Amino acid sequence: MDDPLRVLDLADAPEQWEDIERRVPRPTMPTSSSPWRRTLTVVVALTVAIAGLSFAVSTFTSGGGSMPTATVANGRIAFSGFDGTSWQIYSVEPDGTGLTQLTHVSDLEFGGESAWSPDGKRIAYVVQGFHEDGRTDRSDLWVMNADGSDPRQLTDGPGSSWSPAWSPDGTKIAFARGEPANVYVIGADGSGLRRLTSLTAGDESASRASMGLNPSWSPDGSQIVFAPDGEVEKDLYVVNADGSDESILLHMPGWQIEPAWSPDGRSILFTSSGPDGADFGIYAVDADGTNPHRLSDQPAAQPAWSPDGGQIAFTALRPGSDHAALYVMNADGTDVHEIPGLPVEATFPSWQPLSEESNPAPSSLPTPIETPTPSPISTAEIGQTIDVGQASALLYADGSLWVDVLRDAATSAGTVLRIDPSSGEIQARIAVEAYPASEHGGSGMVFDGRYLWIVGIRWSTDGPAGGILQRIDPGTNRAETIDLPVGVTDVDLVFDNGFLWTTGTSSPGKDPRVLQIDPVTGEVVSETPIDAQWWGGLVVEDGAIWIMEMSVRNSTVQGDATLVRLEPGTGSVLARVSAVDEDGVMASTMPVASEGVIWLPTGGELLALDPQTGEVLARFDLAVGGDFESVPDGSVWCLCGFGWNELQRLDPASGKVDVSVHLDRKPIPIAMVKAPGSIWVLTYEGTLTRVVLK
Repeated sequence: MDDPLRVLDLADAPEQWEDIERRVPRPTMPTSSSPWRRTLTVVVALTVAIAGLSFAVSTFTSGGGSMPTATVANGRIAFSGFDGTSWQIYSVEPDGTGLTQLTHVSDLEFGGESAWSPDGKRIAYVVQGFHEDGRTDRSDLWVMNADGSDPRQLTDGPGSSWSPAWSPDGTKIAFARGEPANVYVIGADGSGLRRLTSLTAGDESASRASMGLNPSWSPDGSQIVFAPDGEVEKDLYVVNADGSDESILLHMPGWQIEPAWSPDGRSILFTSSGPDGADFGIYAVDADGTNPHRLSDQPAAQPAWSPDGGQIAFTALRPGSDHAALYVMNADGTDVHEIPGLPVEATFPSWQPLSEESNPAPSSLPTPIETPTPSPISTAEIGQTIDVGQASALLYADGSLWVDVLRDAATSAGTVLRIDPSSGEIQARIAVEAYPASEHGGSGMVFDGRYLWIVGIRWSTDGPAGGILQRIDPGTNRAETIDLPVGVTDVDLVFDNGFLWTTGTSSPGKDPRVLQIDPVTGEVVSETPIDAQWWGGLVVEDGAIWIMEMSVRNSTVQGDATLVRLEPGTGSVLARVSAVDEDGVMASTMPVASEGVIWLPTGGELLALDPQTGEVLARFDLAVGGDFESVPDGSVWCLCGFGWNELQRLDPASGKVDVSVHLDRKPIPIAMVKAPGSIWVLTYEGTLTRVVLK
């Protein structure tokens, strides 16, 4: 969302809201709606004023994150503090000594949540911007050293980013972003941005995704707990670190927010309220979702574990005061005491781990290619053939075959046929504007786990009128169009790490670039320029962008095919891999990516490459001619041979072709796709043939 604070405008205020707002300190700034006033309202807006000790709650995370296993001591506590003029990030010893201001953001910025890295040497934090008239700007993630030096911006829109949480190995940061809010993961160096959850507007997830999330990693790095929002009730959810198996961990009446996984992995802290939104307190639940229990009779919020798991820091209003402070208690809820000597307001605690040694970063060296053994196939026979019409894009997804057939050559509009792969029966015909024409076919259409996506160009009588994406919901067979900020798109479309990737130009041949697109919002997240005379064949694997280049002389493509890795954002070349064989011959098709591998065909070989470095992991004697596909069982299927009419399966484990089917050379096969128990082959003349596998 552009403003994560905006959710407060949509929430029902507790009875004390008006009184709380009157108590918020104002900086000396000529506006009746100061950003600091609104920011502190975030801290206290959900609080119920209770006589004695009253505690604050926030829509943001408590920070913290998971801790390394080598922790030997509890370090300093980082927090967001307001000194009467501005909000900055501070750190302090748990006993209140050694208070240090770490950030120096401007008076039109707010230093918000913070999270220590597992080695205790860096801090991820949030900076929220404001306008002179008090309107909030977006928030972004930053990283700095433990002493406040070397601040670096990690995200730069679009939309706001908040709630940072380091992965246990220190290589990644989970955070909340967007509207509706989703959990994202980004490399600690700012690379490899990907969306982890798929909370979308218009479905059940939308009501859960308007605020919060507060991701926290399990100590082994395998799961993330988070707290999507709901209008009446808010549950705790867990999701695997790869984005799979999202499920409810805990359902209780009222709101459950701000989860924090314990350093030993056995329990999770969270803030809970009653069904009426009152009586906030800190609770704990076993990591399997059982045994939820309150830790203290006193209300509290924003829990953050000490690295040794023995104590908990949290936020409260000082007794008899209107100002938020930091408190520490034992893990069982006893011995509550305030941290003395802090600024006027103190919120968002995060506890520094002190470890014997820093967690080493994973090796950048590639590992030998490892693939499962493909399923045995005793026979492969040519079965039925159906006429579909001139087509190129072919895909198997969500239990169906999908074929984009040209409907109107003048406008390049198409009709997507949804086909039952077991019978060949056409189940639906869906009119679309996009038709990704390709010489080889099989390009321009992907499935993101929920929607089918097609890239294309909208045409007018004057020529190309802009690049577009078409999104089809398999549940309704309805299509919608998303306009792209390019005049012309190519046939490349990839789904990787929660994002769509495609290529385009401002006009034919002008300003080529790679677009990274959020499939939830349709927004272009980043653009990477392409500096090449001829380019094509986009592949993206784990955030690494690769594209084919060739030289052009006298307005003619000469060859010199090279696969290059581009630096996201700048387009600088990070690596190069020759795409020709020892005789200087290139393949007639483009590379594809699978889990952890990029497959690059040359004239006489198929190369398996490390997607980060481009190092050749394996070479296979396979002359890929037309379309080819790496499938989940580890095998590679291709239209091989000079006429693209040899359907073959390569077993990478043995390095041998173990299945081969001879197809007719006319009509010419141009695309293929693997479906359960069969391979479907699309031809240049618009027929679709099934090869039955047994």
